[in-house]
Amino acid sequence: MPKALAVAFLLSACTVATARGFFSPVSEPDSTWWHAAGVAGGFQRDSTELGRLHFGRVLDSMLYGALNDVEDPLAAFSQKVPTGVLRTVSTDAKMVVYTFAVPLDQGGYHYHGLVHARLGKKTTLTALKDSAPLDPFSAGSNDTWSGGLVYQVLAYPYRRTTRYLGLQFRPHRTQAQVKWIEPWILGRPQASTRDGWDRMPIYFGAGIFDLKEFAGLRFSQPPKRILLSFAPEVSASIRLAPDSKSILVDEVAPLRNAKPGDFRRYGPTLATERLVFDQGKWRVQPVENP
Repeated sequence: MPKALAVAFLLSACTVATARGFFSPVSEPDSTWWHAAGVAGGFQRDSTELGRLHFGRVLDSMLYGALNDVEDPLAAFSQKVPTGVLRTVSTDAKMVVYTFAVPLDQGGYHYHGLVHARLGKKTTLTALKDSAPLDPFSAGSNDTWSGGLVYQVLAYPYRRTTRYLGLQFRPHRTQAQVKWIEPWILGRPQASTRDGWDRMPIYFGAGIFDLKEFAGLRFSQPPKRILLSFAPEVSASIRLAPDSKSILVDEVAPLRNAKPGDFRRYGPTLATERLVFDQGKWRVQPVENP
């Protein structure tokens, strides 16, 4: 028990120091910060779920404090990030998203996320709270986020504005895994309830997909996000096409005579679908498949 208390004290002390400017706004964190971040890497390896969740909260707080010292999102953690943290830069280089996943005992994960952005003259830092179910129709926000690993943020123009799509992944060790595409709608910056940069409200999901069905799901109304679900032992892809304007999605189907809708037993075929943005909607465009 004394050892556990000592580790907790070290991490808490480092978090406070970081929030007070433990390193300069233009430099990387120092060796003390990185040592504490290494200890907080227990979110991946601690033997208990309670311990992993604790270390995840500590690392989230450390990242928040560190990013509050950096005005330019592209400068923060540009050389390396803590082990297990995914750093994703939007295609217009105006947002940097940090996500990581804490393993749970039943095979799923609890997610942490931070969005560090500079849109116009303001820098913002927004925490994402993993607290909402994942389905095609629910609306979400940074306070009610369907957590996942954000591996790409696509910026695209529409009517003299910039719109954003997030590509995300929710792995699972025993149940269906999910990759999905959802619109990100950015609100006006607001004063943060925590010290540091303003927060930018982010709203997830919008009915901009002109689809009646997709990847084994049928829709009676336009979905706010589209999901690609597949078995835990296989992989399927949602990715930006080489033209950087359309999105390629692996087609999935039941494996080994599985029942339709049992996504724990779905896997990729050799076919691919292409999503294109046309007159304000994302639509499926035919692709030549083998």
